Formats: sequence, C-alpha cells, structure tokens
Amino acid sequence: MMKKMILMVCGLGLVLASQSVLAAGEKTFDVKPGQRLVVDLKAGGKIEVTGWKKSSVLVQVVVKGKESQDMPFMVRQTDEGVEVETQLGDHFEKWSRNHGDHVLRVQVPEKFDLKLRSLGGAIHVTGVSGEISGRTMGGDLDLQRLGGVVYMKTMGGDVTLRDSHVDGEVRTMGGRVLLEDVVGDVKGSSMGGNVIYRNVKRKSGEGTTDAVVRISTMGGAVNVDDAPKGADLHTMGGQITVKSAGEFVKAKTMGGDILIDTVDGWIEAKTLSGDVSARMVGDPAGKDRHIEITSLSGDIELTVPAKLSMDVEIRVTIYKNGHNEYRIKDDFNLEVKADKEWVEKNGKQLKILRASGRTGDGRNKVVLHTINGNVTLRKAGK
Repeated sequence: MMKKMILMVCGLGLVLASQSVLAAGEKTFDVKPGQRLVVDLKAGGKIEVTGWKKSSVLVQVVVKGKESQDMPFMVRQTDEGVEVETQLGDHFEKWSRNHGDHVLRVQVPEKFDLKLRSLGGAIHVTGVSGEISGRTMGGDLDLQRLGGVVYMKTMGGDVTLRDSHVDGEVRTMGGRVLLEDVVGDVKGSSMGGNVIYRNVKRKSGEGTTDAVVRISTMGGAVNVDDAPKGADLHTMGGQITVKSAGEFVKAKTMGGDILIDTVDGWIEAKTLSGDVSARMVGDPAGKDRHIEITSLSGDIELTVPAKLSMDVEIRVTIYKNGHNEYRIKDDFNLEVKADKEWVEKNGKQLKILRASGRTGDGRNKVVLHTINGNVTLRKAGK
C-alpha cells in the first residue's frame, strides 16, 4: 500500500538566510508586500501556487512512495521572501524517478512575485498578481486569474492561460497553447502544437502597446477569435482560422487551409498546400484594402464588398495531370482568358487561366494566384 505523508517546510531567520531540512509539521512565514517566492526543484516535481488574502506564505509538500522520508527539500526565509529547493544529493536518482508522485503546494499573498523552476512536472498558478516567471523541463502550465507580467515556459506540455490581465509570454516546445479571456500584451507560442486565442483583448489607451495579435508556431493550427487591430499569423504546418479581425490579416502556412471569416481591412494570405477562404467586410472606402492570396495547391474563395474599388489579377496555373477542369468564377464580369495549347516548362506541361478587370477607380490591388485549383470572387450580398 502506497505510503502518503504530508510534510511541512520549517524555516528560521528573516534577515540573513536561515536554512532547514524538510521535516514533519507545518510553518507559516510572515512576509511583506513586494517580496517573492523562489522555487527550484532540481529533482523535479509538480508545483501548485495559490494566492490568498493573508500576509504570509505557507509551504506544503505532499509525497507518495517509500522514498518519502529521504526527500532532500530545503527551505529558507530571507529578507527577499521565501525560497524552497531540492538538492542533487545522494537521493537524487530515486527521487527524480518518482517526481510525478509528489506535489509542492504553496499559498502566497495575492500580490507576490514568483520565480518557479522544476526539472520535470506541471506548474499551476492561480490568483496571484506580480512578476511571475517559471519553467519546467516537462509538464503542463495551468495559469488562471493572474495579473502583472508573466513569462512561463515548458519544454514539453500544454499551456493554458485563462481569466487574466497580464503582459508577457507563455510558450511550449511541444504542446497546445490556449489563451482564453485574457486582457494584455501577451504572446503565446508553440514549436509543435496548436495555438488558440479565445476572447483575447489587447490593452487600450496605453501609448505604445502593440495591439496586433502575433502568433508563430513551428507546427500546429492557429485559431484566433478576435483581432480588432489586426493579426499576423504564421505556422510551419497547420490550419489558420480567424473568426474576426480589423485592420488586416497576414497569414502564412506551409501546409494547411486558411479560413478568414471576416476582416475589415487588407488581406495577405499564403499556403503551400491548402485552400483559402476569406471574407472582407466594412465600408470599402477610406482605408487600404489590398488583397494578395496565393496557394500552390488549392482553391481560393474571396468575398468582397459590392462597391470595393479593385484592380483585379487572377491567375490559375494548370499542370497536366489528368484533371484539368479548373475554373475562375466571379460576380464582377471580369475578362477571362485561357491558353489554348499546353506548353512545357521544367519538364512539365501546363496552361495558364487568367482573369482581369477594374471596378471603380481601381485603387485596391487584388491578386489571386493558385496552382491546380479553382478561384471564386464573390460580391457580398449575392
């Protein structure tokens, strides 16, 4: 039967660091505003930090397993706050093998700085405002009801940031990133997973704050619910979806579809393998509304305001591969031309299908290019 012990950290001293080895019992540390908690679990382990209304810090360690009495936890209170760490001592090997079986739980004042580090294990932080930084070599980051500045990283796990008013960055080397109900200049990034923004709003009226949603991931889908000041999105492999954007959308994927439900501004979209669907809305006059959409293998569907002034250039390159019935459809009576003969280029036979025309004064350049795909240019309301 698994043995479970609740071990409390003991510590002495306030001005100079006073250190104790972890022992049974519990201890509360009185702290001051502006101090911080420093955790360095060199042998790994899960970290849970929760804000409370007291001017004190309570540290608790929950351990499971027969090695529980050999855990080399150290604690100290200094003039800067409270520190907890595990050392790489004689018990490191068996301790690190079982780091998933123990949890460091800490309660801190609601306004407190945090510096958290674990060799391996999840990090959960709830209800704290301050300068919050941390990293784990492997585990999820679950961050909720935070304020201030946040810089958190995991080498392998999902990242969730919810119900927070923060600046900074959260990232993972391999996992999903979800930002939901967040206000602030905060960036989410992943080297190999989906990045999702739901109800993420930038600060307003704060001078130089960059309000553009910027997401870059090495592999995975990108989803943005709302980007009032525009979106600059890039993934090495995955679908890009934007539900609503103002000003502009700039999107690029090396392999996947691009879906832009509505944008009140200009569009630049490129995929190396996938379809592109975009809908422009708003008053067609008074702002830059140029459009450049490219797919190297897929269909393009674009809907624009009925009175948008355009200089349109559409080109479909058709490679002879047994399916050659690609078309250009439009609601603006463009002039469509098709090569009659196949020509050879780089050892392949191809034809070009073109369409062009102007509406209004032609102030907005609209360029749609694809290879072996259909192009549809629609007028809103039809």
